[in-house]
Amino acid sequence: MRAAIAIAATASFLTSPATAQRNFVPGPEPDEIETVLSKKFPGASITYKSTNTLCETTPGVNSYSGYVHLPSSLLGDVPIQGYNASMFFWYFQARNNPSKAPLSIYISGGPGESSFDESSNFPCTVNPDSNSTTLNKDSWNTNVNMLYIDQPIGTGFSYSVIANGIRDLVGLDPERVFVPLSPEEASSFKQTNITVVPATISAPAPQFAINTTASAARLLWHFAQLWFQEFPEYVNKTSSDEISIWGNSYGGFYAPAIFAYFERQNDKISSRNLKSSTYKVLNLATIGLTNACIDGKIQVPFYPEFAYNNTYDIQAISEDVYKSAMTNFTMKGGCSDLIDACRSAGPQGDPFQTGANPLVNQACAFATIYCFTYVQGVVEGYSLLNPFDIALTRPTQYPVFYTLAFWNQAWVQKTLGVNVNHTMSSNFVRDLFFATGDLARLDYTDLEFLLKKGKNIVMVYGDRDFRCGWTGGEAVSLTLEHGDKETTDRFKGAGYADIEVEQDEDTGTKGAGVVRQAGKLSFSRVFDAGHNVGAYQPKVVYTIFDRAMNGLDIATGEEKVEGGYATGGDKDSSGIKNVVPKKPIVGPVCLVYQVDSTCTPEQVLALNNGTAKVEQFVVTEPSAGGEEDDDGGDDGNGNGNGPDNGNGNGQQQGGNTTQDVDKRDAALGRFGMMAGPVGVVGLVVALVVPAALFI
Repeated sequence: MRAAIAIAATASFLTSPATAQRNFVPGPEPDEIETVLSKKFPGASITYKSTNTLCETTPGVNSYSGYVHLPSSLLGDVPIQGYNASMFFWYFQARNNPSKAPLSIYISGGPGESSFDESSNFPCTVNPDSNSTTLNKDSWNTNVNMLYIDQPIGTGFSYSVIANGIRDLVGLDPERVFVPLSPEEASSFKQTNITVVPATISAPAPQFAINTTASAARLLWHFAQLWFQEFPEYVNKTSSDEISIWGNSYGGFYAPAIFAYFERQNDKISSRNLKSSTYKVLNLATIGLTNACIDGKIQVPFYPEFAYNNTYDIQAISEDVYKSAMTNFTMKGGCSDLIDACRSAGPQGDPFQTGANPLVNQACAFATIYCFTYVQGVVEGYSLLNPFDIALTRPTQYPVFYTLAFWNQAWVQKTLGVNVNHTMSSNFVRDLFFATGDLARLDYTDLEFLLKKGKNIVMVYGDRDFRCGWTGGEAVSLTLEHGDKETTDRFKGAGYADIEVEQDEDTGTKGAGVVRQAGKLSFSRVFDAGHNVGAYQPKVVYTIFDRAMNGLDIATGEEKVEGGYATGGDKDSSGIKNVVPKKPIVGPVCLVYQVDSTCTPEQVLALNNGTAKVEQFVVTEPSAGGEEDDDGGDDGNGNGNGPDNGNGNGQQQGGNTTQDVDKRDAALGRFGMMAGPVGVVGLVVALVVPAALFI
């Protein structure tokens, strides 16, 4: 998911009936929801309601949305006093044989990203009117019961303490991104500006939030213990107890940490260090990761390498910038050393990774910011190429996130029974995680632990993504040690086989990727896909998911993966070259809920001064067209959304100028390019962390 408005609130667009004046979220009426008071965990409860008329409308298929409410008295291992958590979930039964189907959790990235994004795996897609949906034929709930969870608190519809306030959707003034209102002020608030809207959110206060992946894992374990034991629509209607988890992007940090913690808690229950009468051993099966960032130490050096040399022959940076970035990783005191210093400080200073030790936080936050600023940030710093798809030029993006406005429609919120507005991507949560240097702390060891415990590991990467690129993901897969040396060697010696997918008339997905697989591990490279790999190649990604969940080989789906199975073919897939399509899928779309990453400077300024014309949450005037790109990155329409923006005419070198970047950032009220005397050349990149690094 791309950088999104920090706190999405219900907006008023007076140009169409679908976007009329909104108010603060009132919450559901008591008679609209079912309440389950926990018998195992005093003070905890589940509230939920049926949602069969929204999104998943297949006859006979049930879905339920709701909250798991966890009082602070149960959360002693989550190191924040007075922390009450209300975690939102949406549960979709499988379309086929739900009573015997396994279950998979899905979590998105961020940090601070809602799990209800525009990924292909969801039961429906949101239409361009941001007010209706289309059933998704490639939904992951075809044969699997799917549980989507908004986590951590402050993400999506999840909350701790509710606050009413006003939200500046353009966000030119950092102090007015969210302004809380007293009850009296809220009752008298009248919306008069198209971009200043009422918002009901989880209060953005550190005492009501968590700031590390480790704490998120502990909180989700409490959620899981209650939900898997006491949610009646699961407990009473499903015989399978198999649980998997799939995560996207920053979910590459989340998902392994969450399931590794679950597995260690399982061991404690089995050894009676935790009460088996209270806690349940969770039957963990598969960990799936799509375009995942997992271990910075391994993956970071592949960022400048990919920007300079990739299978699409798009050279986004110069040789000097490439060499400088690599030096900034390897030199004494550089990115690699800083990550080591962070990880050395953690075991003694913050052994449980609670983010409570300022010295450890400082070391890890410095490593995080330095590595992004002087190594990982080369695409943002030296071009206008989209880091989530190097074939696109910012602010072009794909997919278009019509979900941002949809989840904030009053009728949608009433159907879901939610208590707050939807926050697709929370800058507040992101900032808390980066203040502790969370991603510098995390490495591949949780994933390796799960692999050695016999869990299935499935890694899937779209090969046009720079943010969590496939070459770095491949390096992680080759680092992992399996349960025995023979299997480890077999995976490393395996070749890449074609992923065979039935021809799809709509998307043309024949021969759409390659996979290396042996033992319990598979690594798939999906062609012609960006960061949200499933949005580009929905049928391919669904096929991989379905085969993985059934223990079948990813390449053909015809063999059970057991014994000495391994794929054949070339061990190096970098020789498979790609051609960027010349025609974009759709035209430019400036979303009012995503101004910072979808709009041109002219559109941003028009929104700010009140001259923009907005229809169905999209800026229609001024248009995004007509901006020439001398580097071959424009198709004549300015910023076409889609898997290409005209960058396929030979090798692109250098992207856009820093002045181009400055022009757009100035419209958003940001700092522009800043020089840092670091490394051989002194890499120049934006020192301000973008609104989203990994989502």
